Amino acid sequence: MHRNVKRVIIVSVVAIIGGLGYYLVSPLFLNTIVNESSPVQLVRDNQVDLPEEALGNDIVGILISGSFVGADDFHSSSGEALLVRSDSGELFLRFENFEVRNGPDLYVYLARSTDIGDGFVNLGLLKGNIGDQNYQVSSDVEISEFNTVLIWCRAFVVLFGSAEMS
Repeated sequence: MHRNVKRVIIVSVVAIIGGLGYYLVSPLFLNTIVNESSPVQLVRDNQVDLPEEALGNDIVGILISGSFVGADDFHSSSGEALLVRSDSGELFLRFENFEVRNGPDLYVYLARSTDIGDGFVNLGLLKGNIGDQNYQVSSDVEISEFNTVLIWCRAFVVLFGSAEMS
C-alpha cells in the first residue's frame, strides 16, 4: 500500500510541474493573432494634438498616439498605440501593426510611466500578441493623467513593452 501512495504522489507532482511548465513556457512559442477593425475611421492627416483640457471635447478620431518599444532585448514589442474617440463619444485604446513577444498573463495598462507603482488603469487581458486590437476605456478614467501604455506580465511582474503617448 505504501508503494502505491508513493507512486500517486510522484505522478501528481510530475503532472502539476508539467502543467505549470507548459503554462509558463508555451506562450513563448505560440502566437495569438487578432484583427479587429477600428471603432472609428482614422484619418491620419487630421490627427489632433490635444492639450490636457481638450481631451474632454467631442473630437472624433485620434486624440494621442505613441509607438511601442520593448522593455529589453528579450521582451520585444512594436507597433502603434492610438487613443481614439468614436462618434458616439466612447474612448478606445487601439493597437495597430502591433506585435509583442508572447508570455503568460499579459495585461494592457494605461499608466503614468513605465513604473506601475505610479498608478495605472487595467484595460484587461491582452487579446493577442500580434495584430490590430481595441480596448474600451471607461468614461470615468481621467485620460489626461495617463500618458503611457504598458504590456505587463502579472505572473512575473515584468514589463514586456510600452508606448509613450503624446
